[in-house]
Amino acid sequence: MKEILDAVRGWQADGIGLGRAVVIRSFGSSPRPEGANLVATADGRMAGSISGGCVEGAAFEEIRQARIDGVSRVIRYGVSNE
Repeated sequence: MKEILDAVRGWQADGIGLGRAVVIRSFGSSPRPEGANLVATADGRMAGSISGGCVEGAAFEEIRQARIDGVSRVIRYGVSNE
C-alpha cells in the first residue's frame, strides 16, 4: 500500500490526474484479495495490482475511459483456462 500512496502523492503534487480500480469481491484462488488497488494515470503510469498481471491492461483501459466520460463502473472478470 505504501507504494500506491507514494505514487498517488507524487502524481497529485505534479498535478497529474489518476483513477483507481479496486477488487470488491473475489472467489477461489484469485491472485489478489478483496480491497486490492490499482491506480493509473492517463499517460500509462500504474501502481499496485488487482490481478497479478492478467487483467491490469484491461483495468487500465476501464480507468482511462471512466476518467474521460466521468462515469464509475463495476467490471467483472472471470476465470478461464486461456
